[in-house]
Amino acid sequence: MSAQDLLFSDEFSSYREKEIESCVDMMAGLFKTDMNPDFIKGGMKMLENVLNLPAALAGTNEAKQRASDMIRRDFKRFEMRFIKKFLDFE
Repeated sequence: MSAQDLLFSDEFSSYREKEIESCVDMMAGLFKTDMNPDFIKGGMKMLENVLNLPAALAGTNEAKQRASDMIRRDFKRFEMRFIKKFLDFE
């Protein structure tokens, strides 16, 4: 399976859901502790890399557009879940 095929697969969407959930848990944990700010910066950088993964896989214009849409959608998912978890609404 090529990187382009991966972007369009159902398995990748399922993987992204699990990845986002892991990022939510990690970041909520970091913000709820008295961690060194460098740990939080490192966590934010890791989150950025995880969310932007589809852009690294895209090669064609169609795949780049799909990746861009996926990144926007996934950031919104992360943001809502993170806020709920951080505020203990989950």
